Amino acid sequence: MPAATSPVRTSPFRFSPESLAMRRFVAPLSFTIAAAWIVVVFVLVHHAP
Repeated sequence: MPAATSPVRTSPFRFSPESLAMRRFVAPLSFTIAAAWIVVVFVLVHHAP
């Protein structure tokens, strides 16, 4: 039985240093926003009348 091979996806363009820097910035930023939403939901749930 042959092993299943996934097609290799090639990007039409190379990542520039600017896009790599932006990705390094966006990842922690999105994590911070997600953590802030968790705190907001936690506070709203536990302080509901």
